[in-house]
Amino acid sequence: MADKLEDIDTIVVLMMQSRSFDHVLGHLSLDGGPYEGRLEGLVGTPIDGRLSDPRYENTCEGRVHQPFEMRDGAMPGELPDDRHSVRTSLGRRMPSGARAMDGFVRAYLQAEGAHRSSRPSPMGFLRATDAPVTNFLAKSYAVCDRWFSPLPTGVAPNRLMATCGYSLLLDTTPRLLPLHDTVFDWMKQRGVRYRVYHDGLSFFTLCPWMLGEVASDRFRSAERLGEDVRAEADETFPQVIYIEPSYFDAPFHLGRPPNDNRPPLPMAPGERFLLQVYEALTSNPERFARTLFIVTYASHGGFYDHVSPPAIRDGAFETTGVRVPAIVVSPLVERGTVHGGLLDHTSILQLFAEKFGHGEAYSEHVARRAEQGIGSVSSVLNRGAARASLPVPPSPRARPGRKRTRSFTPRTCGERAFDLAARALCDHAPSRVASAYPELWQAMWHAALQ
Repeated sequence: MADKLEDIDTIVVLMMQSRSFDHVLGHLSLDGGPYEGRLEGLVGTPIDGRLSDPRYENTCEGRVHQPFEMRDGAMPGELPDDRHSVRTSLGRRMPSGARAMDGFVRAYLQAEGAHRSSRPSPMGFLRATDAPVTNFLAKSYAVCDRWFSPLPTGVAPNRLMATCGYSLLLDTTPRLLPLHDTVFDWMKQRGVRYRVYHDGLSFFTLCPWMLGEVASDRFRSAERLGEDVRAEADETFPQVIYIEPSYFDAPFHLGRPPNDNRPPLPMAPGERFLLQVYEALTSNPERFARTLFIVTYASHGGFYDHVSPPAIRDGAFETTGVRVPAIVVSPLVERGTVHGGLLDHTSILQLFAEKFGHGEAYSEHVARRAEQGIGSVSSVLNRGAARASLPVPPSPRARPGRKRTRSFTPRTCGERAFDLAARALCDHAPSRVASAYPELWQAMWHAALQ
């Protein structure tokens, strides 16, 4: 509840890239599972690793496809999540007005480079052992089973919704982003201390008007997070922290494989990054006792989910996007909480307004979504006092990841946009890039000589 925000000093947001709720957390409610009957996930008992329920059927090219247990690993290729593909994935409109959610395989097979199989990637769901850190956080804190990506389209517009409350884009494009008023502008106006920790190129390098800030000390390597949590004085420690993974679409990765969980990547690198972040935040138990940590995904990434998006009108769109995984981590949350309230990425901005907005809504756009039923993250908090014990996470199994080299040629819209952004950042602040991103600087230098 909003009154519990007095016990929160720091709000941390980690937004991974592209997975659906059923794909990552749907296993929690399977027959005999810890959340059977409590959580809006998948139901039934897999037979030969496959569910059999008419509600989940995706029929395409004469074959009926059902959700199946998918072992974590690199996938054959990317899954489509552009605006057209999302519209296809949602399927037919039923008499109730809900969508049938029966077009995910069709959208996948219509996309370029689709891998035909009796078990197409969009219908796969992970087991607990394939996402051990995510599974641990969901069980130890609060899982939100009605958190949707705000718009039925690709990653970039949904990230803009999360950090601006609106999007001038209808789909991901191969260009840099148009000017938006960001959450950082909002926080500056209200004197809120904030910082971004990034594991690779920041999403905000795609914002040409922000290049000066991206090159400033407000943007730091994720490797510095633990040290800052443990040692920085309260007077300068940020009240809001955004944490970014290393994006698959970026043309260069600063010392490690990408870990944003965007297909075709395996989950393991992202699980290790999530563990790194959780361990950093909890390395100062006194500070963590007054921390609210939100983990979610920008979009569903082309993976199946059985819950129809609610009717939330926003410009050209009549519904939200597909449901995504979301976990709220805080000592002010009871262990094993399932929160069924309607949320999306603008719920984070509502939270900021409640905490720092002096009684005013974040913006008219966010307020209109709230009027249509989108709640605030504050509604997840359900303890009067912080829990004393600190859950201990598992260590995910090591799996090899993919590391991009300078021979990488951008292909997709996201890859081309990141390539432009990296070059613009090098042009804007060469000395800062050379010191803060030496691998990027060297790669760009070699590319210029070729």
